[in-house]
Amino acid sequence: MIDRENIFIILPFICLLFIGLVMVTSSSVYVAEKMYGNPFQFAEKHIIFLCLGMITTVVAISIPSKLFYTMIGFFCWPPSYYCWPCYCQALELRLMEVRDG
Repeated sequence: MIDRENIFIILPFICLLFIGLVMVTSSSVYVAEKMYGNPFQFAEKHIIFLCLGMITTVVAISIPSKLFYTMIGFFCWPPSYYCWPCYCQALELRLMEVRDG
């Protein structure tokens, strides 16, 4: 699964994740302790979202790219005539969200 070409993508990806974690933790320790009494409140939330992002990345990588080419009408990329119902529905949902507050 992990070959020589993929390691040059995965290693910087993991390094950037941990650098981001250190940045979030170091910049929010005092604010989180003052607001919530837990100095690692934001770091804990960041770790949860990192895990969710890594799971999503693994799922996205495991989907064969040929599937996207065969289902191009379903994913609506590039935008075409068949995508307008999706765009209208997304706009309608956004307007309902704004209206309801």
